[in-house]
Amino acid sequence: MKKNILLIGIFATFIFCANSFAGEARLSNGLGVINSSHRGETAAACLFIKTGYASEPAGKNGITSLLCNCVLSMNPVDSASPPSLRIKRLGGKVTADVESDYTCFKLVSPADSFPAALKALSEMVSGVDFSDDTARIEKAAISARNDFRTDSVVGRMYYAVFPAALPGDLKNISRKDLLAWRTARFRPEGALLSVCGPFSDKEVVKIAEVAFKGWPGSGKPYSTEGQKPQFNAGKELELESDHGTAGVLFVFKLPPPGGSDYAAALTARAMLAGGMSSMMYKSLRGKEPKAYQFGSSIEWVSSAPVMTVYSVTDENMIDAAAKRIKDSIEAIENGKFSSEELKRGAAFASGGIDFSLESAVKTAWLSGLYDIAGAGNDYGKSLAGEVAGVGSGDVSGAARRYFKGYEVVTIRPRKERK
Repeated sequence: MKKNILLIGIFATFIFCANSFAGEARLSNGLGVINSSHRGETAAACLFIKTGYASEPAGKNGITSLLCNCVLSMNPVDSASPPSLRIKRLGGKVTADVESDYTCFKLVSPADSFPAALKALSEMVSGVDFSDDTARIEKAAISARNDFRTDSVVGRMYYAVFPAALPGDLKNISRKDLLAWRTARFRPEGALLSVCGPFSDKEVVKIAEVAFKGWPGSGKPYSTEGQKPQFNAGKELELESDHGTAGVLFVFKLPPPGGSDYAAALTARAMLAGGMSSMMYKSLRGKEPKAYQFGSSIEWVSSAPVMTVYSVTDENMIDAAAKRIKDSIEAIENGKFSSEELKRGAAFASGGIDFSLESAVKTAWLSGLYDIAGAGNDYGKSLAGEVAGVGSGDVSGAARRYFKGYEVVTIRPRKERK
C-alpha cells in the first residue's frame, strides 16, 4: 500500500505530498480518502468499513447485516427525516453490502447534492438512532431475504459458501447488541472512503472532512480478531435440494490485483465461463447438452478475489456436468486452447473492465477494492491494457497455480426416506 497523506489539525483541510499518488488522503479521525475523476452530473461514494460477517461473534451471526438494515431504515417511528430518506429526497440512493471481511456502503447522488448526501451517510455509520421496532422489522426482512435466496438451487449453493446471516441467530441480537457492535466495529480507523465524481482531489477532501467530522476516531488499533477462514481448498460439501434439479458450484481463490497473474487469471476465467463462446458453454450446451444453465462470478473476500462457476441440471446429469467443467479447467491449465479462444477471452475480460469504469459507483467500488489490495486506486485504468498483453503461457500458468485448489458444493434432490 502506498503511503497515505496525513490530515493534521482541526482547521487544516488537507496536506498533499509529492510522493503520493493523486487523490489519496487521510482525515484527522483516521478515515482514508481516495478520489477517481468521473465526468457527468452523477457522483458516487463507497465507504469500506473493516468488519464483516467473518468477524462476528458466535451466536450472533448476521449482526452486521442487521445493523446495516437498521441504519438504512426509513421507519417513521424512529425519525420523521432519517438519513436514508434525506438522501432519497436529494435524488440519491444508498445501499450496504456485508461481505466476509468488510462492509461497503454505496452512495449515488446528483453531484450538486453529493456533499449533503455524504453527510447523511456519515450519520448512518456514526450516530443515527433506531428503535426496537425497527430491529424487529429488519430481522423479519433479513429472514425473508434469506428464504428467497435459498429457494433456488444456485442460491443455496452460494449461501453455503458465503453466508450473510443465519436466521437462527437473529433472534439473539438485541438493539443494545447492535449499538455496541457499531461502536466497536464501525470506526474510521482502517475505513476507506472511495469517491468518484466531477470533483478535484482537494474538493473531495474538503467535502469528506465536513461530512465525517462527527465520526470520532478512538485512536486505538483496529482489531481483526475472530476472523474465520472463508476459503477451503479441497473441501467438498453435499447439500440436499427440495426441487427436482441438481447443481454444482466450484470456488477458486484468485491472485490479488496488481500482481502479474491477475490479468491472466481474469482472462482464464473469461475463457472458461465468459459467455456463449466459452469452454463451459460449448461443453455443457453443445451437441449433447448436460446442463440447463451455468454461470460465473467474482466475489471479493477483503482484498482477495474469489471466482465461482456453477452448473444446474438434473440428478442424472450432474456428475457428467461436473466432469465437463473439470475437463474445461484442465484444458486451460494444459494450454489446450486455440489462439482464437485466447483472443475472445481477453476481449471479454477487458470489455467487462471498460464497462465497469463507465459507472461512477462501480468505479468508486473497484477503486476502493484495488486500493485495499495494495494495487492502487487507479489500477483499473491500466488493467485492460494488461489483459490485452496476456499470452497463452501466462493464462495456462495462472490456471495451474490458481485453478487447482478449488472448493466444491454439490446439491442433489432429497432422497425419499423409507
